[in-house]
Amino acid sequence: MWMFFSSYELKLTMKGLDRKLKHLPKQAFPITLEILGKIREHLNLNTPLDATYWCLFLFALLLLSRKSNLVPVSTKKFDKNKQLCRGDVTVFPSLIIVAFKWTKTIQLGNRILRIPLLAYPLSKFCPVNAYKRMCSLNPCTSDDAAFSYKKKGKCIPITYNQFQNKLRELLCKIGLNPNLFSSHSFRRGGATLASKAGVSPSSIQLMGDWKSNCYTKYIVSSLSDKINVAEQN
Repeated sequence: MWMFFSSYELKLTMKGLDRKLKHLPKQAFPITLEILGKIREHLNLNTPLDATYWCLFLFALLLLSRKSNLVPVSTKKFDKNKQLCRGDVTVFPSLIIVAFKWTKTIQLGNRILRIPLLAYPLSKFCPVNAYKRMCSLNPCTSDDAAFSYKKKGKCIPITYNQFQNKLRELLCKIGLNPNLFSSHSFRRGGATLASKAGVSPSSIQLMGDWKSNCYTKYIVSSLSDKINVAEQN
């Protein structure tokens, strides 16, 4: 009798664990600067489309943005009030300021989230250079999608599927498993990069437009980081 109940209880426990594990969110691996640098080697930044992809990748990482703010689901569903437009990006000599009119936490237009991106002229990761190059190769109006490319004289916005598929294609080229990454990897990578650069938790929360401290789940700590923390205690 004891063996029967033990086996029965074990099965129930295992079934419960299996059910619980199925509902655990699968977190995408973060995109790092090292990965982004390798991706860049497989892009021709002198072509309109690749210049647009590169700018999109950089902005996605450095702005900690949700994909819904960057690209539409389809070209027909581009909404200038929700996704970034060229007019939402203001260029200055040493920085650009990106203004989000709508986000997951800004639904009624009650505020505008403005994020500055500094210029690093000598760096291949300079967002200002990337944006200027994209706009030069793809001149569009202020109401066009920020990440648009010219095709037959028209400005075509990059869609979410194009964003995702291009990322997967490039990850394959640099020898990484694309199934471990998604467009969300840029948001995780950006939060981790900001944390390692010494950006304050409150600033990371503001930049990523998080209402709560759930942003901490996005920050990936390396083993060396954990050892450093342990040594300080």
